[in-house]
Amino acid sequence: MTRSSPLLTLLAGGLLAAGYSFRVLERIVSPGPDESPAPAPAAMGLSAFALTAAALALGMVPWLPLELLAAAPPLAGLGGGAP
Repeated sequence: MTRSSPLLTLLAGGLLAAGYSFRVLERIVSPGPDESPAPAPAAMGLSAFALTAAALALGMVPWLPLELLAAAPPLAGLGGGAP
């Protein structure tokens, strides 16, 4: 595993959270056929908020997940760690 792999994972998670958040916002903001905004289900809005909050929290302290990954023991038999 290269050093940039966790960073790419965090970046991908942030992009997925942003994409889902924009999907919810688009549904709330865009007018429907009758020119009234369609209400988003509460679960959809709460999950988008949770994903966005998690991405922001990881963006403010990006070294913490990397420290957790560095502290984890390598998985035996899966090619992790030094021989």
